[in-house]
Amino acid sequence: MKPGKDKEEEGYVGFPLTQIEMTQPTITTGDASGAMLAISRSSEQPEKAMQVINLLHSDKEINNLLNFGIEGTHYVKKDGQDNIIALPDGVDANSRTYNPGAQWQLGNQFLNFLWDNEDPQKWEKFKEFNAKGVKSPALGFTFNSQSVKNEIAAVNNVNKQFKPGMTSGAVDPNEMIPKYLEKLKAAGIDKIIAAKQEQLDAFLSKQ
Repeated sequence: MKPGKDKEEEGYVGFPLTQIEMTQPTITTGDASGAMLAISRSSEQPEKAMQVINLLHSDKEINNLLNFGIEGTHYVKKDGQDNIIALPDGVDANSRTYNPGAQWQLGNQFLNFLWDNEDPQKWEKFKEFNAKGVKSPALGFTFNSQSVKNEIAAVNNVNKQFKPGMTSGAVDPNEMIPKYLEKLKAAGIDKIIAAKQEQLDAFLSKQ
């Protein structure tokens, strides 16, 4: 969750959304590494690749070209404003032809345009949100799952079976949650938890 996530999603689904933040912002390993860009070791021109990454973080025109497309074709500037954009006339969430949905992932998002349904103060609020983030004690920890890879595969299969119905509200939770937990145990979830806890304890002891 982040400031303005509801308005971002509205552009994809085509109907109004409202978000409710129920927890304090935290900074985890997944948050820190989830949208990193890297250069492949097999890259034939790593210096050029680095230049592109640098431009995505510093050049507003290139950043927004990649994230939002071509002005006048994929978006229009709103009422002469430099930073507020809208879909062209006759285009909606279902008919738009360029929508990678990766503006949170590629480059410096503080350079990004704002859609006309978004809060003009989004990026200021985002900076405040980041500043309030509490670091997880496990920040920097990565689980080596090799010893329990079979159990993880089995648990993933259980999740595929149960999660769609439970997360959509299509089944009775009082009936399905006990069955779900039973299947997870049979798949080896406790072994996974124990292995991860052991590695986490070792990580924390060195901090």
